[in-house]
Order: sequence, then C-alpha cells, then structure tokens
Amino acid sequence: MKMKKFTPNIILSVLLSAGLVACNDDDDNNNRNRPTLDIVETATADGRFNTLVAAVGAAGLAGTLQSEGPFTVFAPTDAAFTTLLTDAGI
Repeated sequence: MKMKKFTPNIILSVLLSAGLVACNDDDDNNNRNRPTLDIVETATADGRFNTLVAAVGAAGLAGTLQSEGPFTVFAPTDAAFTTLLTDAGI
C-alpha cells in the first residue's frame, strides 16, 4: 500500500481552516450583558479575599484598583494569609 504525501498546500489549508474556526467570536455572546466588575468588587464578591480587600483598603489602594487599568493583581486567598501568618508566628 502506497502512502499519500501531504503537500505543503494541503497542510497550509488545514491549518488556515482550523485557525478561522478558532477565531470565531461566538464565545463572547454570554458576556455582553454582564456588568463589569473592577478588581476590588471582584475580590469582595468572591468571598475568599477578605484579608486582601482589607489590606488594599488600609493601604489606600482601593480607588486606584477601581480606576481604569490595566492592573495585574496576584491575589492570595484568606487561607494563604492565615498560613503565612501562622508560619511566621504572628
């Protein structure tokens, strides 16, 4: 049995077809009517970041994080803060 060779044109066509399907914007339909939450509102609503929210408020950073970003926040959970404080003996 003779194996068929895939030509570069066939491979390119398959990749372009897959790329066009992957770039379809239909996955955004569910987010169009949702309100946008800022970082502080998101952390508060989640319920696992109360210590972080309190620290942000105490540092006076809530207004900054509620303004236009972009911002990246590495957000430890309350459990992570508890572990840190316990391990530090505080």
